[in-house]
Amino acid sequence: MQYLLERHMASACLDVVKMKPLVPCDVENTHKTYKTRITSVVFDPLNIEEVDERFRSEGYVVPDEAHVIATTEDGSILLWGGLNSVYHLKRGEEIKTVFDKLAFQDLLDLTRRFKIKNKKVEIDEMRAALIEKYTPSK
Repeated sequence: MQYLLERHMASACLDVVKMKPLVPCDVENTHKTYKTRITSVVFDPLNIEEVDERFRSEGYVVPDEAHVIATTEDGSILLWGGLNSVYHLKRGEEIKTVFDKLAFQDLLDLTRRFKIKNKKVEIDEMRAALIEKYTPSK
């Protein structure tokens, strides 16, 4: 079970990283309640804390359990967090409930439209890099 969860997370990280050359682009959730233009993908799975801290220092309230993945045309950021959801925040705004500022119910609702394909070797390499980076040393 642990192995499958690690592979899922590695694949999701790759999906977001592989969006970088596809922006700027317009995105919209399936319920048509959120629409924006992504201007840059800033997510770096091996430097998550540094990216999050950069945006905190610019006045964004990035919760510890969420991570900045992109910037948008209106100055908002997209955050990956909660139960694998994607949230949108303007500078100074806060997420108060699990449904507050919800842009996409699931990360796949954002990335699926790009039809990104990840090879087994890419997933395995990302999984190994994530384990190396984020497993505390004994």
